[in-house]
Amino acid sequence: RMVKEGHVVANHTDRHLRAAPALDEGTEVFIQDIKQLEEKYRDLMGQEIAKFYRPPEGGYSERSLKIAQDLGYTTVFWSFAYRDWLVDAQPDLQQAYEQIMGQLHPGSIMLLHAVSVTNVQLLERLIDDIRAQGYVFDVLK
Repeated sequence: RMVKEGHVVANHTDRHLRAAPALDEGTEVFIQDIKQLEEKYRDLMGQEIAKFYRPPEGGYSERSLKIAQDLGYTTVFWSFAYRDWLVDAQPDLQQAYEQIMGQLHPGSIMLLHAVSVTNVQLLERLIDDIRAQGYVFDVLK
């Protein structure tokens, strides 16, 4: 569904291993965490995954960035995130709205987790208000 709707599906790893601990286990552990998701995506979708990589929890090292690059990936981080991933401790709607809108700037990449009820409730309002400020939503290219 995401692909059909025009979203970019990129690599966030198969097991969500942070780079440093994975590399401590060995370079191959880190590489396999990326490659296993590639394989699963290819098997499921019949096409290659987009060559963008977002490190789990934003954890990285120069070595992990170099390995991702050697695998053909462009590493992409976010410019804004807030504590929205805890299902049982969701942020207040108005506070979340103010945090998100307060961090908005040209080129923003917002990290919003789909498990957040708050994000689901705010999304339509956020999109409308962000567009009203003249911003345009786009996909990574």
